[in-house]
This record gives sequence, C-alpha cells and structure tokens, in this order.
Amino acid sequence: MRKVRKTKTFGRKVKRNKLGVSKFEIAKLELKPGDTLVLRTDLMLSVDQCAALRQAAEQQFPGFKIAILSAGLSLAVLSEKQAA
Repeated sequence: MRKVRKTKTFGRKVKRNKLGVSKFEIAKLELKPGDTLVLRTDLMLSVDQCAALRQAAEQQFPGFKIAILSAGLSLAVLSEKQAA
C-alpha cells in the first residue's frame, strides 16, 4: 500500500499522493495495440515527477506509448480542411 500525505486545503483534509496530485478523473479506457496513452494535468510537473508518472503508467499499461502533458498543455490535430 502506498503512503498518502494529508494536507489541509481550505479547512478540509485532502489526501495527496507523492506527486502532489489531489484531484483526478478516472475514465474507462479501451486501449488497443498501437494506441498512445495521453496523461494530462494542469500542474507544472518537474522532470522527476514526469519520470515517476511515466514509470507508474508503463507498469499499469505495459506495451503502450505514454505522452505526458503538464501545465494545462493540451494536444489537438487541425486538418487542412478545418484550417481552410
């Protein structure tokens, strides 16, 4: 079992993991071979935090590519037709 630090935020106790993340969303994943798992956070992650997150994701989802977007960065594709 992992250790969880408790901190006070706005007068309430909030559990935080070692990355300092206290809020997250869980979605149903249906990964297929060749898919890339994209992890997004509004937090600015350090190099060490990104490495820890990548390692955890690779252990949970072996064989998949992992992309990490921090500091509110988002990823999108704009096709030529959409740009015109």
